[in-house]
Amino acid sequence: MVGNAGGVGSVAWLAHRRARRGVCAVRHDPRAVAVVSRGRDRGVEPVTVYASDAVPLDDTVARSFENNAILLHSTRAATRLAALVDTSGAARARIALVAISQAVGDAAGAGWQDVTIAPQPTDAAVVACAAARASTRAIDQRG
Repeated sequence: MVGNAGGVGSVAWLAHRRARRGVCAVRHDPRAVAVVSRGRDRGVEPVTVYASDAVPLDDTVARSFENNAILLHSTRAATRLAALVDTSGAARARIALVAISQAVGDAAGAGWQDVTIAPQPTDAAVVACAAARASTRAIDQRG
């Protein structure tokens, strides 16, 4: 999954700018759209704010995930990762996952080396779990 949303700030900025001229609602999904109404008789104007499109990935990239931890932030990303790994011939049992929620971890399916669920559904919690996992792994391998 490759995307550049420009951050939530850009969505809020666009919504604010458009709302000054009418009503604005932002729908978040793989193609987030700001829906803008410019008065009663003008209808609705959908404006794409960002897109999250799947891109082809070479099997060697997916196989490079082995012996690493992958951070997952959505069920869509989890199912995409599972498909990429499975079609590449990489071994799920050699890839650890750190998921932002139980639903995201479940969406990836079974067979992973391990699945760590962040205690809160935030980027900071996901990164902290990954960092803790890396520190523990380094200590375990000192021997």
